[in-house]
Amino acid sequence: MLLAASLAGVGGLLWAFGVLGKRIGVEGSQNHDKNIRASCTITVYVLTTMVMPLVDFATTDRKLLAETFADREWVKRIPGIVGCGVISGFGGLLGTVAFAWSAGVNSALVSMVENGMYTIAGAVLIAIFFGERPAAVQYAAGLSILAGIVLAQGTSQRQRRQRKDDQSDSASTSASASASTSGDLESDSDDAASAGEQDPSPSVVSGAASDDAGSVYAPTALRKRAIAVAMLAGFCWGFGPVGKKYGVANAPEHSKHVWTTCTYTLYISSTPLVPLVKVLFADRELRRKTLGDRRFQKLLLGTMVCGLISGLGGLVSTLAFAYAKGESALMSVVENGVYTVGGALLIILIFAEVVTRRQIVSAGFVLVGLLIAACA
Repeated sequence: MLLAASLAGVGGLLWAFGVLGKRIGVEGSQNHDKNIRASCTITVYVLTTMVMPLVDFATTDRKLLAETFADREWVKRIPGIVGCGVISGFGGLLGTVAFAWSAGVNSALVSMVENGMYTIAGAVLIAIFFGERPAAVQYAAGLSILAGIVLAQGTSQRQRRQRKDDQSDSASTSASASASTSGDLESDSDDAASAGEQDPSPSVVSGAASDDAGSVYAPTALRKRAIAVAMLAGFCWGFGPVGKKYGVANAPEHSKHVWTTCTYTLYISSTPLVPLVKVLFADRELRRKTLGDRRFQKLLLGTMVCGLISGLGGLVSTLAFAYAKGESALMSVVENGVYTVGGALLIILIFAEVVTRRQIVSAGFVLVGLLIAACA
């Protein structure tokens, strides 16, 4: 149990770089290119997550690989593994689109919905398909991690630089107001409106402004729709743990690693199918302009690096399922909890967001959940 929980925790932490990679890819996207940027980002991301598993597959003993693919017990699981990969890949596309639609306004809420639904869906689907009944202490561990997820994802704030600009704008406005007479109310109102334009915080994003093709904020209708898309994305992602668990369930002791390698390679190779089709069928001119954008190309490099790290995390987390004995649902919650909170903290560090007390407390909840899981 300790080994499985540790692997799930490490896998979740490495996997958290995937959240950062997708966030980097859609940074600064405008209304006219949000969908294509999201599609290109998730396609590049999932393709790079395949690198580490493929390296592991290529360096595995050929004899062991041949034995695995000759094992009827494992071969009959291939359609299920691939199917779960395709569904999960569709969820990845939906999640990145929802992230692009909500960027700068309610992305924290969308992220919470996506990962919360994913965590719950993965655990519930595993419990249903494999008939697992977690013990009471395991429910406590899961609840603690879920509490950490809610706290971490529900406390996003603007960047420090923006907050300093706001304070500077406020000081300027106050100085101007004190120097003005009572007959200058109209001028003060114009200054306030001007300050509002300089501060692109969610509270001042109007529906009319967000309808602009060049706006980095999606229209109000799309921002609201992003919540439903995020819920569907999280549910589709939940099939990922099911596919990985299905591929390694009841693996013989001497075959745990090779079954893990083969399962994850098949699974991760299936995830790019839906995003790749979406990119190929996108408007040709828009796709050409988007992929030719130098700034976007640099952002994609960051996405690729994060994808490489995330791919290693997925391999480690799959190995955790191989060592879990009747606690796969809990391992899914542990992995996803660390993944969610870790991703939020990485975004805070990279994009200089303010760390709140609630986010620190959330990390504590996740740590308590991990300790409970390890001692169960």
